[in-house]
This record gives sequence, C-alpha cells and structure tokens, in this order.
Amino acid sequence: MSLMLLQAAIIGAACASLGWLLSLASKRWSGGQNRLVEAIESKLPQTQCGQCEYPGCHAYAVAVAEGEAIDLCPPGGDSTLRELAGLLNREPGAAQSGAPQGSSQAVTPRIARVREAECVGCALCIPACPVDAVVGAQGYMHSVLDDQCTGCELCVVACPVDCIDMIDLPSDAKLGRVPKVSVSPEPLGCIRCGRCDEVCPKDIPVRELWWSIRQGLSAELSGPGAEACIACGLCDASCPSNISLSASILDQAGRDFQAEQQRLRAKEAAELYEGATTRRSQETAISSARRRKRIRRMDLLHPNQSADRDPP
Repeated sequence: MSLMLLQAAIIGAACASLGWLLSLASKRWSGGQNRLVEAIESKLPQTQCGQCEYPGCHAYAVAVAEGEAIDLCPPGGDSTLRELAGLLNREPGAAQSGAPQGSSQAVTPRIARVREAECVGCALCIPACPVDAVVGAQGYMHSVLDDQCTGCELCVVACPVDCIDMIDLPSDAKLGRVPKVSVSPEPLGCIRCGRCDEVCPKDIPVRELWWSIRQGLSAELSGPGAEACIACGLCDASCPSNISLSASILDQAGRDFQAEQQRLRAKEAAELYEGATTRRSQETAISSARRRKRIRRMDLLHPNQSADRDPP
C-alpha cells in the first residue's frame, strides 16, 4: 500500500514539474511573439485601410509574425517593405508555409482620383480619408493629393455621387509613400512661378495678394481678394518654395474683417452722435419757441410788467 502511494506521489510530482515547465515555455514564447508583433506593427503605416485583406495593421502584423508575405501593404511602399525585410530577415514574395491566409500576391498600388466636373462639394470624403489626402471645402470642388493618397478606397465608399475612381499609381509617382508625421521643410523665397494662381479654384491672384500682404500694402487686386479664400490648401501644395500662402491669406482676411467691423462700428457711433445732436437742437428750438410764446402771452395780460422781464 505504501509503495503504491509513493509511486502516485512520484508521478504527481513529475506531472506538476512538467506542467510548470510547459507553462514557463509558453509564457516565454508568447512574450517573444508579442514583442515581434509589436515590432512589425511599428513598421506599418497605421492607415487601417484593409488593402492587405486583413481588418487592420495589427491583424496584418500578427499574420506576418506567423509567416504571411511582407509585401501586401501598398500604403507602406518600398520603405516599409525594406524595414520588414530587415527586421524579419526575409525576402518579398510568397508567404511562408503555415501562413494563416495564403494570399502571397502583392497588391498593385492604386490612388483615388476625383472626377472634378461631377463633384458636388458635399465634403463627405474629407473625414473618410485617414491620411488627409483630400483637399477642398463644403460646396466646392475636391481633389486628391497623389503623393499622400494610400488607395484605401474609403473615400469611394463615402462619395454619394460616385465621382471618385481608383486608378493605378502613375509611373512617375513615388512608391515609398508612408503617411508618417514629418517636419515640414523651411519656406524659401517666392520665385514668382505663378503656380498658386493656376490652381486656385476661386481665381484669386494669390501671388499678387501674397506680395501685397508681405509688403503691408492694400493695393487694388486684379481679381477677388482675401475674403474669397476657401482655405482649400491647393496653393500651399503647389508652391515649390513651401510658403504657407493660405495661412497668410486667411490672416489678411481676418484683419480685413476686423477693420470692416471697426469701420461699421465707427459709422454707427457717428450716426448715433449725429442723431442725438439733431434731437437736442430740435428740442432746444421747440423750448425757445414755447418760451417766446409764453412771454408774448404775459405781455398781453400784463403790459406794465414787460419791461421787468428779460428779452426772449
């Protein structure tokens, strides 16, 4: 009996030790796997566009850690592909054996293009874009910045008039488009190229207006002024000198608005003062007329006392 108890105790201890070892190994493997997923996810652009056929960047990172191909992210471009290849020591191409999805063919990069003649300016595509590649304003035409678009097709779904097409990435466009936050280049001097005038949807003479603002002048413009600016940002995107033209124009529009409001308040105050002065003059004239009338009445009633009264 005691021998059977001893054998049972030995077997139980062995099972407990084996379970503890398996648990420790599982924790170590899971921790390493999680760190690998985090490292892979940090290389992805975080647009959550689903072009890799996974519901988001985290899901794709998990799949890549399990063997999925690393070239299924068009928004990441060549830079993300190189970073993943260096991190995992793998080459682009087919998925490894045991990959969860088996989609090894790379996705052809595409970008959105608005048929501007059909755009109704509803602005529903602007909040749908995860990388702010759509420019425009409510009630005006919209456009897509080719070098910022990731081809996620979310704007296509949001457009109520179906005026957005998905086209293949132009051959002259840069393929390494990663929508990461970066420091804008320092602005350079205006070279008077006139590109800002060409792209302005409101036909504002942007270059002429910017130079007038810069020199502190209020010259007459050959077209609409700062009040017509809709802050679409097309002039900023077209400027080769990286000048914040729209910001300058909006600041000037704000100053013009304040000056106009001050002028209107001054005009209203002047009208109020003129009206009050006129009323006081009228009241004084009426009072004087009444006083003269009373004096004449007193003269008629008491002619002997007229000499004692002051003249009217």
